[in-house]
Amino acid sequence: ATISTFGNQYTGKACKWTAPAGKLIGGAAVGDGDGGDSTTFLPSTLFQQVTPLPKTLDYLFLISDQAATCTTASGTTYSLTGSATNQVYKFYTSSNIAAGTVLSCDAPITAWGDDSSSNEEYQIILGPVWAYGLSTTTTVSTTTTSTSTTSTTTTTTSTS
Repeated sequence: ATISTFGNQYTGKACKWTAPAGKLIGGAAVGDGDGGDSTTFLPSTLFQQVTPLPKTLDYLFLISDQAATCTTASGTTYSLTGSATNQVYKFYTSSNIAAGTVLSCDAPITAWGDDSSSNEEYQIILGPVWAYGLSTTTTVSTTTTSTSTTSTTTTTTSTS
């Protein structure tokens, strides 16, 4: 099925696709308005609570099947809002977000972004930590130094 255009740069509608038991389904988004890149739709089993952003992003689009709040080490908060009936929640910002930013979320989410230097879309997947043999606790430390002070922020997030 083809769904009509509802915006560009992932400003369109967020949706949830389902298939009858035992049946497979797949989907992709193609062409965000500044190129012909595409990203695939993911099952919620690949959503994550910790999302490192590897590139500086022109925009960030977060989706979940439940309400979620994501926080960065600097204290910036992103709240996904939506519908409990439809189980679709989203957050979108077109503000640049620096490479190396780590999102720590209180519920599993999936993320897309657009590399500010190449306009390439990225689907940012960490996946379940057990798949990589990682600990279920992730600690991220960020150190900020100015001319008069140095501060270190440590964020510990448990994931499953």
